[in-house]
Amino acid sequence: MSEDAPVAPRADPSRSGPASVDPDGSTTDDDAPALTWSVGAVAERLHVSASTLRTWERRYGLGPTDRTKGGHRRYSESDISRVELLHGLIGRGVAPRTAARLAATHDVAPVAHPSSTADVDGALEAPQLFAADIFASSARLDGGRLARLLAAAVIEHGVIDAWDAYLQPALRHVAEAVADGTIGVDSELLVCDTLATELRAYVRSWPDLDRRHAGVLLATVDDDPHSLAVVALQAALAGRGVACHSFGARLPAGALANVIASIHPAVVFLWSQAAKSTDDHVWQVASSARADALVMLGGAGWPSRMRHEDTAQVARPTSLADQVEIVLARLADRTS
Repeated sequence: MSEDAPVAPRADPSRSGPASVDPDGSTTDDDAPALTWSVGAVAERLHVSASTLRTWERRYGLGPTDRTKGGHRRYSESDISRVELLHGLIGRGVAPRTAARLAATHDVAPVAHPSSTADVDGALEAPQLFAADIFASSARLDGGRLARLLAAAVIEHGVIDAWDAYLQPALRHVAEAVADGTIGVDSELLVCDTLATELRAYVRSWPDLDRRHAGVLLATVDDDPHSLAVVALQAALAGRGVACHSFGARLPAGALANVIASIHPAVVFLWSQAAKSTDDHVWQVASSARADALVMLGGAGWPSRMRHEDTAQVARPTSLADQVEIVLARLADRTS
């Protein structure tokens, strides 16, 4: 394996099933190593140079936190999430030091199970009140209140209902405010990053996920650093007892092929909002890697018909609830 390739978890032969990997880079099997990424692989995902990554690490302390036994620096998925946020903020005109401050703190102390939600209960009485509170908190860059609001919505209503009735409308409200200049893009990115953090914390709050197969692979094809649709699906599946292998933005086609070959998934979910071609490379890898794998396409970026789609098993669910039901049905078919 090259130095720039991701390091996949290796299964202990004494165990009955493979270890799965949480989206923040930690494994769901306590004894299995996490999937980590080299500087070169992260540079490829972010479309920046390795020297830029090293500069960000030196100036802002945002770099790889893991090392291999041989001493090579490795990024976890949490490390990549922070660097992606920094990259996105700078690309949208936020001052580098401000961007670094937000990126460095975005995933501190998630509150997936807050001890008290009294100060946000009023906002949960109606989606409109919730969206207004999210907007006001984002305008103040109040990450603490955002975390409490978002966590409380998920806990109170469950992932699917919260996503449909509260989270997506609030995200649209914030995006519209950015578009008309009412608030800055840093506010929107703080909301998205806080929501991703809380959803991942929700996943980790389920210690007894069904890890017999962990036969679901989730990935974002876009440059979106938040991958909210992917993280939401992982969280919704966690609530139904299903563990996933979930990866963030810009998963290279070669790395996807390696992971598919390693874990033999029943379902490969690919999310894209940016327009893709009918013969997109990631699509080709996912649709041809395993004949028995269902490729589930999400997001508006996929053409209505992919090349060679008639020879692959493909589903295009349009809602989070439908995505969950398709995955559950597919896993049931595999184990029956």
